[in-house]
Amino acid sequence: MFKNRRLQYGKHFLGISLIEVMIVLAIIVIITSIFTIGVSNTQHKNVQQHMEKISALIHLAQEQAIFNGVDYGISIANNNYAFFQLHELEWLIVSNDPLLRARELPIDLQFDLYLDEIKVALNAQVDRPQIFITSDGEISPFILKIFDGHDVAYQLTVNHNENFVLSADG
Repeated sequence: MFKNRRLQYGKHFLGISLIEVMIVLAIIVIITSIFTIGVSNTQHKNVQQHMEKISALIHLAQEQAIFNGVDYGISIANNNYAFFQLHELEWLIVSNDPLLRARELPIDLQFDLYLDEIKVALNAQVDRPQIFITSDGEISPFILKIFDGHDVAYQLTVNHNENFVLSADG
């Protein structure tokens, strides 16, 4: 049924043409591009979701500060953050509120914090607040960046008018 075919140099040469190689390479490039775009969009969305969560938690802490008449603080470390509450002139980490609990970022994400446009050296662990929310709802101005170590970054800016601005930074 199958005949043993031999390569011939005449009109019946069996082999791969340059056009066939180019078509295979083009297909590989297209598939790689689609995969790369998909992975990049997933990472971009991951960074954005974490920053939106942090922004919402800061809003919540601001509302609770006004409602409960207490001062809150936020401590930012390299890849984690925690909320503090001022109790008798001492900052205590919030442990009785499941929403304002200490949180860690995924291993591939990290923070940069700027206070008065000066980059703050962040520790590995949360230890004391750098951002303050007073009982009347005022928040100390800051810029918080979250990034994946490559080109994906989001930035949360709270200015002197307490406006929250969330933006892509890369």
